[in-house]
Amino acid sequence: RPPEIRLSVASAKLSVIDFLRLYGCELQLVLGERNSLLGQVAGSSQSLLHLLAFLETAPACIEQLNLEQKFELSSQLEQAFQLKRRELPKMIFNAIFAGPEYRQFWSTAVPANYPDATNADVLVALSWLEVAAQRWMNGEYYWGTEELEHHLSILRAGDGGALLKSLVLSAEQLRLADRIMQRRLEGGKLCLSGVPTRRYRNFEGVIRRFFLMGVQPRQAALGRRYYELMAQVRGLERTLEAVLPQGYRDWIAWRDQALDKAVTLPAANVATIKLIAEQCGANFGGR
Repeated sequence: RPPEIRLSVASAKLSVIDFLRLYGCELQLVLGERNSLLGQVAGSSQSLLHLLAFLETAPACIEQLNLEQKFELSSQLEQAFQLKRRELPKMIFNAIFAGPEYRQFWSTAVPANYPDATNADVLVALSWLEVAAQRWMNGEYYWGTEELEHHLSILRAGDGGALLKSLVLSAEQLRLADRIMQRRLEGGKLCLSGVPTRRYRNFEGVIRRFFLMGVQPRQAALGRRYYELMAQVRGLERTLEAVLPQGYRDWIAWRDQALDKAVTLPAANVATIKLIAEQCGANFGGR
């Protein structure tokens, strides 16, 4: 799983007196909700929504304060607005990558019929989160805020962990199979003068039954899921690349190395199988 990591976020708070002086601003309602008991214990996604609401409503309040010649409070609020806008990417990171939904996404549970049981829901959710992050950081603070929790709940049920565990375990088994076949190559030919022996027929039967009809189709399905799922994950990571902490970057490096090695291993198995088959003067299956 990704590490337990959250980014620290600078805060700017108004005093109670200043809060009361915001009477008539929609921002006062936003701050009142944020400072309530429920607001103070809100999760990372709700904290992000509160921040987006602040960024959306603060400019109008600043303008109103200037009209009322409350310049000191207006300046204080402007400084808070600029600070929170700078901290927005960190809040998005905390809500998505450091949130409980993303950790659950990388859980290790693997359904019995994986990857046949997958669908496009989590792909759509990851794509939506990437677009949302881009639009929020571009100043569209109210865009899609009512949909955030819905897409995070879909992310929670996603198959990142199932994909990673399936590929890593398959890679371990394929490496073992390749070592066995390499020893077979070193142990002498399975054909005499190009004529297959019983041992070669047994080898051919095993390859056909278990590799061609079992391993290869599943590896192909895992490969397809890898490319479609990881394209969305990496797109979201690139959007927030500027604030990714080192601990998370280290985890990305480990994850991608494990996945990339696992995806390329079946080709190595095929190459070894062909070497053994060519002892009989033909590609695999030749007579």
